[in-house]
This record gives sequence, structure tokens and C-alpha cells, in this order.
Amino acid sequence: MLPALAENGVNVVGAWVDPPGHDFFFVLETDDYDALVEGLRPIIPSGTATIQPVGDMGATVAKRIAEESLTSTNWEIPHVHVQPPPSGEAGALC
Repeated sequence: MLPALAENGVNVVGAWVDPPGHDFFFVLETDDYDALVEGLRPIIPSGTATIQPVGDMGATVAKRIAEESLTSTNWEIPHVHVQPPPSGEAGALC
């Protein structure tokens, strides 16, 4: 693919092209933004790029749930109350 990516420690997970649209799509893995930019430097003159950082959805959701359960102070338990009947009927649940 692009040797500059490997030289900068960027892992190419996949690469696709839309020839009629003149678009390239790469899924790359790195923790170093500067390495990513350096790895793409050879194709920068070819046009523009959109870099969209993403993370593992399952791990992100699990982390969010764990954080919210630790910080949640709303431990209120829903309850049911019985209203007295208006005219001698059986009680109504609300």
C-alpha cells in the first residue's frame, strides 16, 4: 500500500477505492496522529482527506455504562400508591 504508513508505525486494516468518484477509503490503526499525517504525506498532493477518529463501540458503551453506574446517585425505586375510591368503588392504582 503506502510504505510511508508502515514506516511511521500505522497499521493498514483495509483500503478501498471508488475509481469513478476519485475517492480512496482507508481504515488505519494508530494511536499517533502525527504518524498518521506523516504516513499519508506522499498522497497529500493528490487532493483532500477527511480523517475521522473512531473507537471500539462495544468497549466505549461498556465504559460509559460502568462510569454512569459508579456516579449515579439516583437510586429511587418506583412505587405504586392507592387512591381512595371516589364513591365507594374499589381502589384505583395510579
